[in-house]
Amino acid sequence: MKRELRRIIGALDNEGEETKGGGRMPGGAIAEIADSFFLPQDLVVAIIRVESGGNPQAMRYEPGYLRHHVEQNPRRFGEVSSDTERIGRSMSWGPMLIVGQIARERGFQGTFFTELCDWEVGVEWGCRYLAWLKALHFDQYGWDGVIRAYHTRLPLPTEEGRLYLEKIRAVWRLV
Repeated sequence: MKRELRRIIGALDNEGEETKGGGRMPGGAIAEIADSFFLPQDLVVAIIRVESGGNPQAMRYEPGYLRHHVEQNPRRFGEVSSDTERIGRSMSWGPMLIVGQIARERGFQGTFFTELCDWEVGVEWGCRYLAWLKALHFDQYGWDGVIRAYHTRLPLPTEEGRLYLEKIRAVWRLV
């Protein structure tokens, strides 16, 4: 039974696994990227499973980011229109569904946010953000605070953060 759960959840392997978006999740590449940021491989896989279901093409509109972060910091980036940049920064992208605004804050220089829908690019930027949160919050809040902050920007135990943490923990235990 445990072997079946590992298959369903998506244990890391070098061959990858079929995903919702088609193609294969590159387990070896995910492990390598997670290791390069000193993050638990199974936590990164759990976040991918919860955030995108393993679909690298996933994207989601984040109206709270538009109101509270993007509108407060309007700017044009590269050759895209300011409206395209504004809307792209208010959406989550790729396998770890990193918010465009957060990717820009962490240094993402891609012209188009769709670059985050590439497996390796999306996992790298999701891991960059997770590692940054770990450096900020791990000593005081442990992994629970880091995981809550990945979803809400705050390590504190808000209701939204608690619900997200429960989802991640449920999957993380099975990976």
